[in-house]
Amino acid sequence: MNTWQAIVLVVFLLLLLNSVLLSPGLARLALQVGLPSWLGWVPILNTLIVPRAADCSLFSWVLVLVPLVNIYVWFDWWAEIAFDKRHGHPDLFAAGMFVPVLSTYLLGRFNSSSAHPQARAQPA
Repeated sequence: MNTWQAIVLVVFLLLLLNSVLLSPGLARLALQVGLPSWLGWVPILNTLIVPRAADCSLFSWVLVLVPLVNIYVWFDWWAEIAFDKRHGHPDLFAAGMFVPVLSTYLLGRFNSSSAHPQARAQPA
């Protein structure tokens, strides 16, 4: 095995590990938006969860097909989910979803904070 093959293998294994770690969070997010939880485990179909949770328009789906613009659209979708009134996560949440290992942590934290929104509310 030469150096390039080893690098490709390591990158593939890291991406596979990230996908396995991210899937439970996506499955839980799918349940929160009314989709079946198994969508979080299917690699291509789990991309349908984020736009559904962000309540995006058809125009933003078209913009996902435009190179470089799709990065902004995905950021906007994650920011829309994070800024939902129930969650109140900071802007860096959406930026962190583009970092493979950090995204796993953030999605778990997002799901744990949105699981019991009434528990966070302080009585007046």
